[in-house]
Amino acid sequence: MKKLLLAFAVIAMTFNAEAQIETPQPSPFAKVEQKVGLTDVTLEYSRPSMRDR
Repeated sequence: MKKLLLAFAVIAMTFNAEAQIETPQPSPFAKVEQKVGLTDVTLEYSRPSMRDR
C-alpha cells in the first residue's frame, strides 16, 4: 500500500512540474484596417519579439 501511495505521489509531482515549463511567446500579431476613399485597406503582419525593444 505504501508503494502504491508513493508511486501516486511521484506521478502527481511529475504532472505539476510539467505545468511550470515556460514556452516562448509567439511573435506579436497586428492587424490594421482603414477605409481609403471607396476601398478598404487591410494590413496584417507579425514581427519577431526582441528583448528590450
